[in-house]
Amino acid sequence: MPSTKDLEATTLDLTGQYTMDPHSNDPDALGKTIGLLGLTNPLAVGALMASSNTLKINHYKDANGVEHIELGQELANGVPGIDLKQSCIWKDQNYEDPLLGPIVMKTRRIAVDQLTDKKFLKGNWGTNEDALKHGVLEISLASSAEKSGRTWVALATCGLEKTASGKRLAFVVRASGPKDAEVIDGTYHYNYAGPL
Repeated sequence: MPSTKDLEATTLDLTGQYTMDPHSNDPDALGKTIGLLGLTNPLAVGALMASSNTLKINHYKDANGVEHIELGQELANGVPGIDLKQSCIWKDQNYEDPLLGPIVMKTRRIAVDQLTDKKFLKGNWGTNEDALKHGVLEISLASSAEKSGRTWVALATCGLEKTASGKRLAFVVRASGPKDAEVIDGTYHYNYAGPL
């Protein structure tokens, strides 16, 4: 049973551990997205799709009111996951992902009504009280084409959804390949698993 603190959590503080919910995710969309991102190693693909896929998030504001997210990922079978520190200032930040290689990422908080030109990314946030009050996190993740030789972009919105057992983290994702030749939409959920 989630604690009162867990139930009162908002997108302003996502701190905690979350495990992938395979029952609410579309495995076909997830598998296609993983393929679009250039992952072919069966061990890595299996680890990303497993229910043991865990996100560890430390979410806070600094003295200047700037949001920061420290994200660690634990995957099955000893497969290394991403470990990054992201400032939510909508500025490109470069990382070396152990699975995806060189990537470029930027994040910001955005009001739901400002997602009008990104209809899919609006998802169900328009009926989500927390999202309407605090906005959601908008994420842009792309391959560093000049370093990796691959070209893809994944756009996402992230926030919290209420469930019968508490709250869960939701990512509404649109991934596209070279010149938008292929577009894959999916919504992926992670259940709250406890504090850090």
